[in-house]
This record gives sequence, C-alpha cells and structure tokens, in this order.
Amino acid sequence: MKSKIFFILLVTALLLFTYGCRKEEKQAVEVKDESAEKSMTASADELKIVDEKAENILNGLNKGDYSLFSRDFTDAAKQNLDLEYFNKLRKFVKDNSGDYVSKTIAFSKGNTYSYDCQFSKETVLLGLILSSDLSKVESFYLDSANMREVLSHQLDFAK
Repeated sequence: MKSKIFFILLVTALLLFTYGCRKEEKQAVEVKDESAEKSMTASADELKIVDEKAENILNGLNKGDYSLFSRDFTDAAKQNLDLEYFNKLRKFVKDNSGDYVSKTIAFSKGNTYSYDCQFSKETVLLGLILSSDLSKVESFYLDSANMREVLSHQLDFAK
C-alpha cells in the first residue's frame, strides 16, 4: 500500500514538474515576443527617417531637382553623383520607367533598405545603403526590367 502511495506521489510530482517547465518555456516565448514588438517600434521610427530620404531621391528625379535628389547624400556620394550624372540618370529613368508614383518597403536589414517603387511604366526597385546612424545616403541603386533590357543591349559584347 505504501509503495502505491509513493508511486502515485512520484507520478504526480513528475507531472507537476513537467507542467511547470512547459509554463516557464511559454513565458520565455512571451518575453521574446515583447522584445520583438519593441524592435518593430524602433524599426518603424527608423523607417520614417529612411522613407523621407527615399522620397527625396525619387521626387528629385521626378522634378529634375538635383538639390532635393542629393539632399541626404554623403559628400562622397555627391562627388560621384554630380549634376551631369544626375541629368543622364534622370533621362534614363524617365525614358525607360516613366514618372515615380508610389513606393512600399520591400526589405530592411541594418542600414540597407529596398523599396518596390511604382513608376508610370513599370515597377522599379530602389536600394539604399545608409550611414550607420541613418543620417546620410552612402549609396543607392535603381533596378527594373526595362532598365536591364536597355543596358543588356548596350553591354552586348557578342557583337
């Protein structure tokens, strides 16, 4: 009889212990979720900053406004993307993709962001690399099907 009671107490203790461990695991997951929410809040704040920089580039291209386009560039980026280059880039984008209409965030990690941008003729990918404090645009790129098609003909080495 004593061995039956001991066995029942042992099984009950093991069940309570197992239940307690599972409850602790669930609480740990909930803590992780709370920290993920905090990081999403910070990302939303960062995204506001980055969105403004992306809008300046895209609206600058639309309007032909070099000072708006390059407003957030580092000094090195401004040297590499001078007014002459800007005018060539603007013509290339307008001819192949049209006018900028809207954008949605596609990817963000660290100081790298990309947007799917709707232009009047097609969707264009805008990639941005920002300084670590997100205050300046270090580099950017534009990519689309029409742009690649035109560039592939210009870079056709088979001919």
